[in-house]
Amino acid sequence: MTSKTMPETFAGPLTEPCVITDTFCSELALVESIGPCLRLTFAVAQTIHGCDGASERTVVAKVVIPAEAVASLLRQISGPAKSVGLARGSNEPRTLVN
Repeated sequence: MTSKTMPETFAGPLTEPCVITDTFCSELALVESIGPCLRLTFAVAQTIHGCDGASERTVVAKVVIPAEAVASLLRQISGPAKSVGLARGSNEPRTLVN
């Protein structure tokens, strides 16, 4: 397996001292500019029960990142690896490929 390096704008090792839960998102619903940062609002589409099959988009996560990090984010997303991080309980990088 190959691994990607951390973006050059961030120094130091990636750690996860406590478990951060994954959140499923089906869409990037909104991008807002907040000074030098962007707020990315993610949502999931779901059916509203009892409303004749009507659906809604429910916000499930909001992430604020420096606007300058967007280029690095796009490079990492468009690369061959699907997920890069740490193996649990380790400082060794892991990469999940297809």
